[in-house]
Parts: sequence; C-alpha cells; structure tokens
Amino acid sequence: MSDYCLFLDDTRKPPDDGGTWVVCRTVEALRETVKARGAPKQVSFDYELGNTDPTNTGYDALNAFLDSLESLAPTEGRIEVRAHSSSSQGRVRIRERFEERQAALKAAGIDAFFVDTDRQIEKYLKGTI
Repeated sequence: MSDYCLFLDDTRKPPDDGGTWVVCRTVEALRETVKARGAPKQVSFDYELGNTDPTNTGYDALNAFLDSLESLAPTEGRIEVRAHSSSSQGRVRIRERFEERQAALKAAGIDAFFVDTDRQIEKYLKGTI
C-alpha cells in the first residue's frame, strides 16, 4: 500500500492533519491516481461534485475506487474509507454501497473499513471490526 491519503471533493481542501493528501476533483482523476500510485491508506469522499464533475457523485466515485482496488488485489494494510460530504443522504448512500461491497473486497484480499463515527463505535464494541 502506498503511504498517501486520497481526498475527493469539488471545492474543499483536505484536512490539515499531517497526512500526505492527494486531492482529486473528478472521478477520472481518482481512477488515474489509484492506477498510478496504488491503494491509499485513507480515502475521503464528497458526495456532490457539481462544480468539477457534474455527471458523477461520491457514490460513483466510491464504485470507481473499489473497482480500481479490485484490479490491484490483493493489497497490503488496511484502507480507511470516509465520507465527508455535507449531504447526509449522500454520506448514507456511500456508506451503504461500501457495506454492500465489503465482503467481495475481503474475498479479493482487500482489507478496507468504513469510518462512520456512530456506527464505527457500535461495531467496535460488538467486536465486528
């Protein structure tokens, strides 16, 4: 796994948390980044990409990202997936789609998990992550 974090958003900047963030403004840029650099250690998705990629959403980006990961499988290390969108419905759609595909990722040798603060705490306490 590469030592970088991937940030998909049409307008915002990534968090200033000391991470090595690569910013993508379109789904195609995300695909090309993963193809060139390999799997990131963390990825964060916006849902509405209207300013830079109006025909796609974070849902489309997640699917493209997961397809790209499957082409690299197996990957080393855990990949943290987040949705930082201001759209609560968009965050839910991204999380639900990730959960739908998580078993297939695991079967392909990809260890990825979704960080959703409330749900993550619940899963941790149940011992399911």
